[in-house]
Amino acid sequence: MPPSRAEPEHEPDRNTQPRPEPRPLELWTPMVAIPGHVASIAKRAEAAGWYGVTITDSQNLAGDAYVAMSVAASATTTLRVSTGVTNPFTRHPAVAAAALWHLQIESAGRAGIGLGRGDSSLAHLGMAPAPVGMLDDYLTKLQAYLRGEAVPLDWSEVTTLAVAERPAESRLRWLALRASLEKPPVFVVGSGPKVLRLAAEKADRVVLAVGADPQRVRWAVDLVRSVRADVPVGAFVNTVVDDDPERARALVAGGVASFARFSAMHGHASGPLPDEQRSVIESIPKAYDLERHFQSAPHSEGLPPGFVDAFAVVGPPALVVERFCELAELGIDQFHVVGPTGDVDPGAARTARRRFTAEVLPELA
Repeated sequence: MPPSRAEPEHEPDRNTQPRPEPRPLELWTPMVAIPGHVASIAKRAEAAGWYGVTITDSQNLAGDAYVAMSVAASATTTLRVSTGVTNPFTRHPAVAAAALWHLQIESAGRAGIGLGRGDSSLAHLGMAPAPVGMLDDYLTKLQAYLRGEAVPLDWSEVTTLAVAERPAESRLRWLALRASLEKPPVFVVGSGPKVLRLAAEKADRVVLAVGADPQRVRWAVDLVRSVRADVPVGAFVNTVVDDDPERARALVAGGVASFARFSAMHGHASGPLPDEQRSVIESIPKAYDLERHFQSAPHSEGLPPGFVDAFAVVGPPALVVERFCELAELGIDQFHVVGPTGDVDPGAARTARRRFTAEVLPELA
């Protein structure tokens, strides 16, 4: 069945978008902030050859992301650290910028921040993901704070503070300590056109969360580049290395369902999708259990093998390397490799992770 076409306003003109110069591939691995274990996990990631770690910012499900970033940076010498991802609600942009710049200085330039609309961190506070307009405002202010610029203050709603003078602007006044360090980079994760366009306009990098199907990744890359031709583009990719296709799909299914849900959280999946894939993606939110986020659950049971094979990268090492190289050819130069789901068979999961670092990572890094 031929893939369905995207809506006209979502289809950029590829012929007008020059491709930027290729960058070296960066491979990142996600990390959950487990108190007492962060340092050892970070050391293993650095020794294995990972470029960086992204640390989940979900206060009810894990320890504090910024504390974990500090511990991870202190335990390593080259490993980059970033939130993966934070949101516009739980940390004021000035607070996030101050923490990030402090970490940038302490780590000699290895800190960054990943930002999205929010999901599990907000769900466990009884909140929905931030509206795109709020994400836009937050990103604008965050970038200003990180650049050392002033953010205007509006005191019109404050009537209870009796003082003679009030600050008219807000800025990080201590940034003279940053010396010659570059501003910590901000990447924004997106699945739909509105967030992808916003990220391309205002972030330092766009990271896609649209799966690994080349047609869909190409659509997202072209959309981003239609806004800003030179913006770096990364991607979250659910990946399992295993010679047994059925076992590989079982190991990755929980994560696939969680990431696929991001593309249809409001009922409709944007961009090109074959009808059968669109049907699967749009059915996942209706069955999703946020109490079992990124776990094997009813919402991940019965995913068609063809859907998993298209959305994720699963199989023996040679096939995995080939799929990653195909995505790199589309303009992806940073991969966030999401491995086996956390609650699957631990032995099989360890083997899959070890095989990626031993047999795939050296071929790509």
